[in-house]
Amino acid sequence: MKLLFKNIEEVQEYISVNISCDFLNIKESLRVVTRKHLFRAISKKQYKDLIKKLEAEKLKELDIELLDHCKRIVANFAFAHKLPELQVQISDAGIHIVSTENKKTAFPWQIQNLQRHYTKNAYDAIEECLEFLTENFKNFPIWHQSEAFTEATECLINNAKTFNEYVFIHENRLLFTELKPHLKRIQRTRIFTQCEKLFEKILLQTQKNDVSEKNIEVLEKARTALAKLTMSEFMKVKTIIIDEDGITTTATNNTQTINGKIASEPNIYAQARMSYEEQGDLELQELVYYLKENRRSFVEVEEQYPEEPKKIECCEKCHRHKTVCDCQKDRKILFL
Repeated sequence: MKLLFKNIEEVQEYISVNISCDFLNIKESLRVVTRKHLFRAISKKQYKDLIKKLEAEKLKELDIELLDHCKRIVANFAFAHKLPELQVQISDAGIHIVSTENKKTAFPWQIQNLQRHYTKNAYDAIEECLEFLTENFKNFPIWHQSEAFTEATECLINNAKTFNEYVFIHENRLLFTELKPHLKRIQRTRIFTQCEKLFEKILLQTQKNDVSEKNIEVLEKARTALAKLTMSEFMKVKTIIIDEDGITTTATNNTQTINGKIASEPNIYAQARMSYEEQGDLELQELVYYLKENRRSFVEVEEQYPEEPKKIECCEKCHRHKTVCDCQKDRKILFL
């Protein structure tokens, strides 16, 4: 497989590398991460097309920009992948570390921090690359017709930047990648079930970057509910602290210090998860109310809900019927 890089000097343009690092030492890592990460992001066919244009020196302006994104992805992932091996030397005599009077091997936590740094940079580069491709999909027909495009645009929320508008995650692409399986499930089981035909249409419009004016508010309400319910679902299976570095986990009921950070108390964590769940449920109710109230504006909604919606007096805060609500808030008429 042909690589994007020919020497260590080219790699140095995208990552801070000690000049004593031999290109041969990272060549296999470059191959591994290209297959594992870059092919998934842009597709193998798009990669081959880029290499072909690069070798023929026929890169257009947008091709050059795509190449820049791809190199940044591969360089950072490669060093995150290779870093543990760079700390040791292997020979017939066994495994050794290099340590002299002037040079000491880094502490494990320093190596881990550097590895996380490279990994975060790589995922951020994927985020930027996919945003670029999505905005310019008409200029990249190979990617547009690939499974990579389908995977990149299969949800109502497709990147960390958009998710961050509804639930603050520091626009962390790595965290968004972990959230996505839950997001897809919530989208399928909680959002699309409200009116599948309408949301399939809206999803297609988002893929074309052309959401109709009347669907913008529906999409906004759907994304709000989707993000909060996704976070709640994710937190059911993984105890997390969200910060600018990603996530810190604790596997027990006791507070633990991990990577120098203290995990939150179980009861605080549970309250946060419940809060996301309650907010998500309310936002989903708001979405349903909006669809039914405006059913005549959407053919798909009118088909699914042919009867006139009933009006009941509900709490403005929790949307429960006034007979079971104790919020002491003003009532309002809602469509059910």
